[in-house]
Amino acid sequence: MSEIVDQLFEYGLHDTKIENIEVKENQLVLTFPNGVYALNAFGKETVLTGQCHLTITVDQAFCANIYDLIDIAFAAKSRRVLLDAEEIASLAGKEKLSVHNVWYSRFNSAVLFDCGNSKGNYYITIEQCAKIAYVFADRSMSALKDE
Repeated sequence: MSEIVDQLFEYGLHDTKIENIEVKENQLVLTFPNGVYALNAFGKETVLTGQCHLTITVDQAFCANIYDLIDIAFAAKSRRVLLDAEEIASLAGKEKLSVHNVWYSRFNSAVLFDCGNSKGNYYITIEQCAKIAYVFADRSMSALKDE
């Protein structure tokens, strides 16, 4: 469990923007066009890294269809709905999502992204997370976390 937590919180995600959400085989890929925050030795966010893809690999031993392990709920005013697979694929491309908070739960090894845009709030939950990796367009950006 701590390995997943360490992987997830290797960089800061608060106040970043998700531009694209893509599902590939057993992975959910979130694209951060401006990057994620490098963290200093004290865990403080320092600078944005530049474009980054956050890849979350799920353990499909629990479920054959990855869409059964991903929930994206939309909430505005008093309305809350779950989005289907097609809506998930087209979600972020229309308007970037601002990341407010990210949580990890040991129950089902789940990650929750609390995001929003001008339309409302989005809650992206991914269960059975087996591996989390940050992939940078400029590979030298991963060295920023140690500054």
